[in-house]
Amino acid sequence: MIELVLLPGMDGTGELFNSFIASLPDNYKTTIVTYPRDKVLSHYEYFDHIKQACEGIRSFVLVAESFSTPLAIEFAANNPEKIRALVICAGFASNPVKGLKGLLLSLSAPILFRLPIPAFAISMLLVGSHASDELIRSVRHAISAVRVNVLRSRLNAIQHCNVLNELSQLKHPILYIQAAEDRLIKSESFAEILSVQPAAALVKISGPHLILQCEPKQCAESLIHFVEKIHSKG
Repeated sequence: MIELVLLPGMDGTGELFNSFIASLPDNYKTTIVTYPRDKVLSHYEYFDHIKQACEGIRSFVLVAESFSTPLAIEFAANNPEKIRALVICAGFASNPVKGLKGLLLSLSAPILFRLPIPAFAISMLLVGSHASDELIRSVRHAISAVRVNVLRSRLNAIQHCNVLNELSQLKHPILYIQAAEDRLIKSESFAEILSVQPAAALVKISGPHLILQCEPKQCAESLIHFVEKIHSKG
C-alpha cells in the first residue's frame, strides 16, 4: 500500500481532491489534510494540522497543491524520516506574486474576497474555459465556504513565504507538476525550485492552475510513474 498525504490549495477544504483520488489505483491510500474555514491560523498551527493528520502513518508521499507547497517543503525538511517523496502541484517556494502584481492583488483582495466569485473569474484564473459547470460550482463552493479574513490571511502568507533554505536541505525525490496554462503561478516558480534542487523532476500538463482538478487522470498517471520509478531504484 502506498500512502499519500494531500495538502489542499488556498481554500483548505480538501473538497477538490475527489476526481484526483478517484483516478488513483486501489493500492494507493490517501489522507487529506484540511484547514479551518472560520479561523485564521498561525504558521505553527498549520503545521499542527499537518502533523496531526500524519500521526500513525509511518511513511508517505507528500502531495501539496499551490498554497500548501511552502508548508509541505518546510514540513518535509523537519520530518525527513516520514517523507518518501514530495510532489508539488502548481506551487512555489517563495512569493510568486511580487512587484506591482502583488501590490495590486493586496489592494484588491479585501473587495474581491467579499464578492461572490463570478463563473468567468473562476474559469479565467483557476479552471480554464473548457471546465464543466459542475467543476466551476465545486470550486466556487469550496472558496465561498471559507471566511473572508481567513482567505486574506492565506494570501498574506503566500506573499511573505520563502522556504528556499528548507528546500535546499531536502534529500527526497521531488516531482513538480506544472500547469502549462497557469495564469497565477508562472514557470519562474519551478525555475527557482530547480535552482536549489537540480534533480527535481518536471511534468508539464496542458491545463490551468487547478491542474489536479482539471486533469486528474494525467496528474495521477504522472504521480504513479514517479512513485514506481522511486520503487524501482529501491
